Amino acid sequence: MAKLSNIKWGKNSNSREGANVGSKVSEDVLNQLAAVAGKSDEDKLAVIEQYANLSENGMDTVSESKPIQVAAGYYLFKDTTTGISGNTYIAEVVGNVLIKAKNSPCPGF
Repeated sequence: MAKLSNIKWGKNSNSREGANVGSKVSEDVLNQLAAVAGKSDEDKLAVIEQYANLSENGMDTVSESKPIQVAAGYYLFKDTTTGISGNTYIAEVVGNVLIKAKNSPCPGF
């Protein structure tokens, strides 16, 4: 598994040590995230929730009529259409992409 690098705090981060949006995430935090790579989704989410505030509004909402343009980075996606709690996914975006809703005519990236 590739090591996380060049990671910065985002809008919905529970940043530590006074870090601001856009500032670099410490190696300690990256190591904590890497340590759960082979563990269950519940274990991964428990660590992720220490650093990402999933209870607030996200950086944006994607819908059939409203795709969003995002820069390369790591994003957490929360599925709000199924009514099932806990549908949170992490994705790596390698380059600038347009993200479309899963119910759009051409879902995905």
